[in-house]
Amino acid sequence: MKKTLLIIAALMVVVLSVSFAQTSIAVINFEGKGVTNVEASALTDRLRTELFNIGGYKVVERGMMEEILGELGYQQSGCTSDECIVEVGKHLGVEQMVGGSISKVGKTYSVSARIVSVETREIIKTATYDYRGEIDGLLTFGMRNVALKLTGQKITKTETTQVYETSAALPEPEEPEPNRNIRKQIGDCITAGICIMIIPALLALSGV
Repeated sequence: MKKTLLIIAALMVVVLSVSFAQTSIAVINFEGKGVTNVEASALTDRLRTELFNIGGYKVVERGMMEEILGELGYQQSGCTSDECIVEVGKHLGVEQMVGGSISKVGKTYSVSARIVSVETREIIKTATYDYRGEIDGLLTFGMRNVALKLTGQKITKTETTQVYETSAALPEPEEPEPNRNIRKQIGDCITAGICIMIIPALLALSGV
């Protein structure tokens, strides 16, 4: 009986260990195409945060990334190929690496991301996310959607991109002062039941 209980306890420990195991992952700065390096770096930072918040990942901080890249003679913005990404991942000692690009065409931003296995060099997962609007929206909720797509989670209705375009209504042009006076005179004439003969002339002058 005691032996059976010990076996069950051991199995439970194994199951719990697997359940709470976190995959080590690092995110290389995304390549900017039509956006500045500062913007690309800020958006990449947000993706790191969102991956951490989603859970299941042990995310390497940017400072360690920059230190390793400096030792290898790379800059974050210059390490875009899978070969470079995998090499950095080996030095960091992580299981997976995230790389990609952020492009802007017209008013549309497009984020292309991929997870690469450091061990096998294979692409595990890819995600593409398009956003139309100001770059602020891409930062505040767009990168979370990228993180959800990369981890295979469903984007809820509240997290779906919504772009609102508003345009202020132009005020109606004000009627010229002379026309207003003439229309008032016509109204007065009609009310008084007089000047019927001059109404056509007044209408001609007002352009009605």
